[in-house]
Amino acid sequence: MKRLTISLITALCLGGPAFAEVDLDAFRSCVDTRIENNAPAAECVHAAQAACLSYDPEEQTASATLCFVEVKDGWSTGIQDQMQKISAEAEEQITAIASIELKYDLLANLLQCDRMHDLARLTETPGETIALQKARCEATATGLALTKLILQSRRLP
Repeated sequence: MKRLTISLITALCLGGPAFAEVDLDAFRSCVDTRIENNAPAAECVHAAQAACLSYDPEEQTASATLCFVEVKDGWSTGIQDQMQKISAEAEEQITAIASIELKYDLLANLLQCDRMHDLARLTETPGETIALQKARCEATATGLALTKLILQSRRLP
């Protein structure tokens, strides 16, 4: 863990490609376009995280990990924004249902990340690589939860 912390600090100091920031407006536009074209909206999550995949996982593990952590934070902001929108536009019961659905969708997704993390720890995979895998999984899980929340809230009056 100490090595990972040092690697993250080094990544911050040395720079490299810019860390990914989620453009939530572009993401929502992507989701809308995918829905209109009857295509999987989940592809928008992968497209938004593409910058994190540009890091060399062998040489820039800490930078890639930090990138995914920042993307996850962006998805979390998107979830908060979407829940505020639902709260402002929908009845209290609908907001409560959306909150419960979101909670369990996110928990189910993150549980799979924990499972993969625990299994990876049983291997000889380096700790930095395991941390990268978990950060990527958690970012994707959070992005997919936001995608589903957006899709479900499209039906609101």
